[in-house]
Amino acid sequence: MTKEQIIQQLQDVSETIDQAQNDIAAGLVRDLSHLDNHVAQICNDIVNLSPEDAAQVQPIMADMISKLEALASSLQTFKSQMK
Repeated sequence: MTKEQIIQQLQDVSETIDQAQNDIAAGLVRDLSHLDNHVAQICNDIVNLSPEDAAQVQPIMADMISKLEALASSLQTFKSQMK
């Protein structure tokens, strides 16, 4: 996969995460089970990039990871409120 394709994949995942955050705020929980494999595949593809291209992808990856962490926190809060 090219650097540009990986960047697009990361942006797509980020958009999915953003939508999931919006859904949680509205009281809905989406099935995100497919994200694990998708993110793992993207990570495998990043490993195959040149160091220069990987460095350019890193900030986008870091942003996605931050969004995933925020989503995990939101899901935990949602779960706690359901009890």
